[in-house]
Amino acid sequence: MIRARKVAALWIAAVALSIHPAAAQAEVDLLGTWYVLIHYRDSATNNPDFDRWLDRIWQFEKKGSRIQWTEYPIVVFQDQAGRFERFRGVRSRVLAYWEPNANQRGQIRAGLEINTRGSKTKSLRGSPTKGYRSTSRMRAQSASVIGYVENWSVEDLQTNPVFTFDDIMGSGRTESMEGRTRYTTTAVGDDGNLLEGTYNRDGTRIGTFQLMRAGQVARVADKSKKVEKERQQLFVEGLQRQLESGEISDVGRSGDRPVSAETREATSYVLSLPKDQREALLGKLDGRSEAEQAEIMREHFETLPPEEQERLRERFESLGSGGPPSP
Repeated sequence: MIRARKVAALWIAAVALSIHPAAAQAEVDLLGTWYVLIHYRDSATNNPDFDRWLDRIWQFEKKGSRIQWTEYPIVVFQDQAGRFERFRGVRSRVLAYWEPNANQRGQIRAGLEINTRGSKTKSLRGSPTKGYRSTSRMRAQSASVIGYVENWSVEDLQTNPVFTFDDIMGSGRTESMEGRTRYTTTAVGDDGNLLEGTYNRDGTRIGTFQLMRAGQVARVADKSKKVEKERQQLFVEGLQRQLESGEISDVGRSGDRPVSAETREATSYVLSLPKDQREALLGKLDGRSEAEQAEIMREHFETLPPEEQERLRERFESLGSGGPPSP
């Protein structure tokens, strides 16, 4: 019911503006820190009707004529109420449209803690009238090497900002795969400190987003390293459990999609590494998208001795995969 009301409200606002255009509003000032909350459903899973959520931190800084945009995908609340649950020992997000309570909203305004693992930064060129865009290029690829590149952009700053993430992954042996995630603002409130709109990732993850101005973030303190190790151990146990069951789920439950021979082999490879190497690699993989994990595994593959590279390449080619392992 809450979801339906939110979508209806956004739709009515959009129709009303198209019939009775509002007076010109001031340019949205993006500089600073923002908390991003996403509610969506994913039609690509076996449970397309499940309510899901994501959150992250965005920071925008002025660097000369450019804007530097940093995204932190791991957000830490002191009050974690309602956000996560444990299923068979693995922590996962609750299947609901989670909303921060009053205490949590106070933490957002005061400034949250972030974990820098998985963070990314892009330098964007442009202007307030024409928008800002990064211009990264994917290097030439060989048949056995997978490449990955992202470009971010912000448009329509003087009306309703549109935030776009474009990514491309491919190799010399396969056609490139392209993806797009777009946040389209439909309403600006709270004197420019709250943006609301629609969320669309590749046409399969569809929902809404809220962008709330937040206080300055702080990195998780050193004392949290123990917590980080515990979290990593849970990740390892989850991989082992998924390998044994033959199923993987992005919500900590079985049944979303079967594991391919390549995925099982890649998971076995990661878990067979010496402890220090395994922990270092898992620390990079945890919390990343499949495309990002493939790029991390490619970089890892290139650091291996030539004979090990050849052994793994032959193994994965025998399974029908043309490149190094990717979990």
